[in-house]
Amino acid sequence: MKDNRYLTALISILFILVLAGGYIYLIRMHPPEIAMENKTEPSSQPVTKPGSEEHISIKLFFPEGHKLVMEEREIPRVFSQKKILREVIREFLKGPAGTGPFIMPEGVILLSVYIGSDGVAYIDLSEDLRRNFHGDAIDEYLLLKGIYESTISNIKINDVKILIDDKEVDTIGGHFYANRPLKQLVTQEIKFD
Repeated sequence: MKDNRYLTALISILFILVLAGGYIYLIRMHPPEIAMENKTEPSSQPVTKPGSEEHISIKLFFPEGHKLVMEEREIPRVFSQKKILREVIREFLKGPAGTGPFIMPEGVILLSVYIGSDGVAYIDLSEDLRRNFHGDAIDEYLLLKGIYESTISNIKINDVKILIDDKEVDTIGGHFYANRPLKQLVTQEIKFD
């Protein structure tokens, strides 16, 4: 009878140890999203300039001719990836500081942003983008690539997906599929003649 008690106690202790070990293993292999938000790589984070504790510097990429041109801007310091994403896209929608034309149609509004647990940044823009876009294939490609590069240069994410009025759309300007994340499209090397 005593042997059964000791055996039961030993099995119970081993069971608890296995559960605790499994829990620790899972936490280390799959940390919660909140903890992930604070772990960043230096290359994917906005830069804080010395003496400017209220602002951070972001990189934006705008279409110019057949390429993207990087422009740095300062935004108010925010601490969440979602808020940084929102500010990056708001600044992108303002267009480049220069006087050259910007292919983004007038009146496009940022409706919302969301970062999924899969590391995809969802950017929800107003229907004005699709309805008023009048560019060719190069313009559409560079606009999508500009949004992608501006996003990944400032926050740590895996990919970017564009939504229009909270819905997936097949295309923005009729030249490229926009119903899937942008990474595969915009990381291809395309030569313009």
